[in-house]
Amino acid sequence: MSDLERIRFTKMKLVGPAKRYWLKVEHDLANMDEPPITSWVEMRHKLKEKYLPTYHKRRLHTDWLNLRQGPSTVAKYMNRFEDLASRCDVQQEAWTTVTKFINGLRIKIQQEVNLHAPTTIAEASHLALEVEKLYKAPIQRTRPASYNKPRVQFQPGLAQPRITPDGPKPRTSPSSDPSIPKDTHSLTQKPVTSTSRIRCFNCQGTGHVASSCPHRTLYIAPYRTLR
Repeated sequence: MSDLERIRFTKMKLVGPAKRYWLKVEHDLANMDEPPITSWVEMRHKLKEKYLPTYHKRRLHTDWLNLRQGPSTVAKYMNRFEDLASRCDVQQEAWTTVTKFINGLRIKIQQEVNLHAPTTIAEASHLALEVEKLYKAPIQRTRPASYNKPRVQFQPGLAQPRITPDGPKPRTSPSSDPSIPKDTHSLTQKPVTSTSRIRCFNCQGTGHVASSCPHRTLYIAPYRTLR
């Protein structure tokens, strides 16, 4: 595509303020009897002066230098790194760009990638992705064969044993277990019987029996003479 075709295509894509700005540039050139812009490089330079000031490029370069992976994935960090590098138009040696890319990775990934000493961005990106997958893989823990879980049988009505690292403790009776409080008053107290339910067969009173009745009378059997 020639420069004139590029300029014609770009003018068709300009909208809003950008289109009005370019029409003003062409009008000013015509008023000053100067030839119109026919070079694509000159047109791009004019548009950059208007919409990409010098401080904007400096800010992009600062963002690129301070870029760090942080909590994002390696893929997102890599896309952001390449985007800023292309917008800043970075012109430097390959090893410098690779070093900058590795230094922005997380510490664990950075250490693993440095062990392989990559020389290109593509190689460093591939290593970083592989290391990230390795750290994200689930860790399977196997139980040693010598481990035997103690079997505890629970019986209803009995206190449950306590499980300790050395195994279950033997069951203890309430009298020998110091953790169970003893109610000495309930153990020494004798059952009390109520006398209000005792009825005397002599006077039909309550609270005593017939042998100790206070109202009893002496009964003398009639004397029988022996023949």
